[in-house]
Amino acid sequence: MFTKQKIKKIIISFSIMLLISITLVFHNFLNLLIKGWLVKINVVSSKNNLMVHFVNVGQGDAIAINLPDNKIMLIDTGSEDNNVTLTDYLKENVLHARHNNKIDYLVLTHADMDHIGGTLRLLKNFNVKTVFVPKVNSNTDSYEEVLTYIEANCEYRMAYDDYEIKGKDYTITFLKQMSYDDTNDSSQVIKLSCFNKKFLFAGDVSADVENDFIEHYNEFLDCDVLKVAHHGSKTSSSAEFLMATSPSYSVISVGADNNYGHPTEEVLNRINALGSKVLRTDKDGNILFVVGKDYNLTNLNGKYYVFNLSLDYAYLVVVVDVILLLYIVVIIIKKEKVNKHLVDKTLEY
Repeated sequence: MFTKQKIKKIIISFSIMLLISITLVFHNFLNLLIKGWLVKINVVSSKNNLMVHFVNVGQGDAIAINLPDNKIMLIDTGSEDNNVTLTDYLKENVLHARHNNKIDYLVLTHADMDHIGGTLRLLKNFNVKTVFVPKVNSNTDSYEEVLTYIEANCEYRMAYDDYEIKGKDYTITFLKQMSYDDTNDSSQVIKLSCFNKKFLFAGDVSADVENDFIEHYNEFLDCDVLKVAHHGSKTSSSAEFLMATSPSYSVISVGADNNYGHPTEEVLNRINALGSKVLRTDKDGNILFVVGKDYNLTNLNGKYYVFNLSLDYAYLVVVVDVILLLYIVVIIIKKEKVNKHLVDKTLEY
């Protein structure tokens, strides 16, 4: 026989269990709902997420990577003409949340000026911990000036074949550099794997080198996002290489109205035939990919805002649950008082 007191305890216990269950569902739903809405207005959080920025530096390459452990890698620095654009972008979108100017890794894929032109300004304005320099040098005075400054002021190393940088949730692999004397073909190619998503940064290598990579790496080349080699030049991005990489997104870093005809129709047709989505800095501006717990390879282009706060609404959900629990308890107490009042009235009669 259940007494009213036992029934009351059962109801309260059941209510608490129900609210705990609702908390978990409501918490996840609220996080996804609000983060999904923020993405629509180009607002994302870098906290504990991977962020890959393809910076619009005109005819050149500059790729900034916020790693989940708060380390930062920069691949190439664009041309000297756009070095202010790069440094401003880094301060506003990459380093602003760290409250310092530290860049953990700077990779110079090769010695052409559209990839290293902004290096001197970068090194003088930021605290760069380690610089990876190309194996094949350039005889230009500009590159010699960059190399001299690096040797005098930075910790530097040549990227080793299959050298890896490992973090808790990511692996960065420096692919084997093939034996070519041409600066473009000697480009350092890098693969980043993080949260089950893969990025391949192909520098300026030509189709000959791509074929060597296919022979040497085969399935390892598979990726979700491909930085298209050599700004979409017709001498790169062979059909075989695109098939081996099979990217969902193909990013082309290229300047508007460049004199090289980049990207070429041949390359665009090959990428489109693969079903890969083409993104271009000359048309889309800055290009950002976010990967993490609540971002499944999310892409934002143009103007966006990046902040470094964890968007976790657990505390809000707990407050809501406490209010609901108190509301239920109040209702139960009021019901008990009403029942007692009715019983007392009945006894009077």
